[in-house]
Amino acid sequence: MQDKQTFSIDPPMVLPLRTLLRASFVFFLLQAIVVATGAARGDDLSPAIFREHAGARMDHWEYTQPESHSNEENWAPEHSTGIPPGNMKKPESTTRTFWEQTYAGRPGVWRVDAADGAFLDFTIPNVMDPRRPKAVIVQVTWWPTSNEIPVVDVVDGNTNNDFAVPDDFPPETTALDDGWKHTRYHFWSDTCPSFELVRIQPPPNGVLYVDQVVVDAVCIAPFGQGGDDDPEDNEGPGDESPNGGGDGPGGIEASDDKLGLFGPFGLGIIAGLLLALLIVVLLRARKAAN
Repeated sequence: MQDKQTFSIDPPMVLPLRTLLRASFVFFLLQAIVVATGAARGDDLSPAIFREHAGARMDHWEYTQPESHSNEENWAPEHSTGIPPGNMKKPESTTRTFWEQTYAGRPGVWRVDAADGAFLDFTIPNVMDPRRPKAVIVQVTWWPTSNEIPVVDVVDGNTNNDFAVPDDFPPETTALDDGWKHTRYHFWSDTCPSFELVRIQPPPNGVLYVDQVVVDAVCIAPFGQGGDDDPEDNEGPGDESPNGGGDGPGGIEASDDKLGLFGPFGLGIIAGLLLALLIVVLLRARKAAN
């Protein structure tokens, strides 16, 4: 008769409290960094502060999926919070204007040549409301072939009127570490059309390389939802300036990150602290049991 095998379970390894606390701190720090930096995709470097508010939408084109757009006249955004998503009409390809698989170290780049009269046209759908103003922020990542930034315009799709550029928010350009540049543009309209057209084109007689485009848009909250006390005031909630107010839901000011308590960074900190507290409680309970 064969003897039965017996198995013994070694006592679990117990790490020192200091080691566990250090590990939990590193975990929470890494989590906070990943969550905070992950709030923006790619070169979505300046997410609009109104992005999380009702009536807001975001469309982000990265141009890295040509196989799904090769037989289409339009190029849908790779990321969108809008229903339906926005749309880019592909320019007619020539020997000077075309999509490139890679350029200057980046995948998926549109080359747009002014000699062709070429441009990138985007359609951003909305819910039309003539009583509410509209704010739009456009981010463009581009390769500098000159000192001139890309020419960007936003047009009311119903009236063909140009959106205004607020005096307090001129285009802001940032040089990136890999040689590319990132420019943020702000636009404002007194009414919210059913759709707007965003056009990006090279400087006169120039060539433009576009790697990414992000469009944020919002119809400003009506009276009673944005902090205005004057129902006759058609300016932005929370501010008397025509810019719509950087502090209210309609403000068109952009934020570089979200560091609030219930933003991604704040939630990462809370999660790390809770983990550390849980480890301390478990170790004390184990010590009391022994």
